[in-house]
Parts: sequence; structure tokens; C-alpha cells
Amino acid sequence: ILSPGHSSETRLSSSPQTPSATPSTSRTTTRTDSNRNNISTNFGTIKIGIRYIIHRSALSVTVHACQELMNVHQLNLPDPYVRLYLILDFKHDKEKTKSIHDTLNPIYDALFEWQASLAKICRQRLYLSIKNNSSLFKQERTYMGDVTAPLINSISSQPFIRHLIIQRRLTDETEIPILAQHFLKFCVKINYSVVSNLKLEFN
Repeated sequence: ILSPGHSSETRLSSSPQTPSATPSTSRTTTRTDSNRNNISTNFGTIKIGIRYIIHRSALSVTVHACQELMNVHQLNLPDPYVRLYLILDFKHDKEKTKSIHDTLNPIYDALFEWQASLAKICRQRLYLSIKNNSSLFKQERTYMGDVTAPLINSISSQPFIRHLIIQRRLTDETEIPILAQHFLKFCVKINYSVVSNLKLEFN
């Protein structure tokens, strides 16, 4: 684990190598969390790789795959993709994977990066939301679950593989701004209707 102000890479104990999203000529070691076995959840799990690249001052997150996702279709399989960003300071820098057609076990191996100091990255939480790439006019659910992971205990100069349990919230926080926009439009229409019915009198 790196700590803010660390100036050199930390060597970790060797474990089976995990393919990265980009080819590399040098061998890298990885470590995994202890929660990857005996996971049982109705919403599935997501496998990600986290690494802090010191010489570029960048956080690297690889979304590897999801397993046993919740099916939001009655007749077909969903087309899941993953949207991700950092909370608290990078909410506007949203990223997403491509959607994988007709599957509950999509494989992405998609790499994303955020540039910031190690101290700033350690204050963030990684938010991942799994969604179904549904047509606007189809009667299909899009939200398939999400997960939030603090980064302070996951930052290393070597790839750290995590298997996270996907959960479901009562309200998808990524859709709150959309609901707020609809409410604002509704209020504007009401106010316009009231004002248009008023008669202005001049003395």
C-alpha cells in the first residue's frame, strides 16, 4: 500500500499474474483481496484492478468483468455496461465501458485513468454502476446495481485485484440529477402558466 508522499514503488509478494488491459514486456505482480471466494449475491460481483502509477501521478482502474449479474429482462438477456467515477472530487469525469450484448457475465478488460496526486486520490471513493444498455422506448429496466469502494486501502504501485459485491440502492444516485431536471422543468411550466394568466394593469 502506498502512502501520500511515497516516492518509490513498493514491492509486493508475488501471486499469479493477471492479464492487464495493455500489453507489457515486463512482468508485474498482482495481489488480490480475500473476499473473492464463496461470494453469494443476487446482484453479482465485479472484478476490477487498481494501481497508482507514480511517474505519471495517475490512478489506473481496469474493469475486468462481472459475474452472475441480475437479469432485468423477462424474456431476453441484458446488454450490461459499467459507468464509473471518483467521489468526491471527480464526479464530472465519468467514464464507462462498452456494452456487452446478451449476457450476465460480461468481460470488459477496459482501462481508465484519473490524474491527481496520491494524497488526493487516497481521499476518493470509486463508484461503479452497472446498467443495461436499453433502448429509450423499450419497457426495460436499466439499473442493475452499484458498488462504492474507498481507495485509501487499495492504492499500490502494483495491480491490486478486487472482487466487489454488487448491491442495490433504493435510489440510484446517478439518476438523481435527472429527476431534479424533470422537477425543475415541471416547476417552470407551472410558474409560466400562472404568470401568463395574470392581467397587468397600469395607472
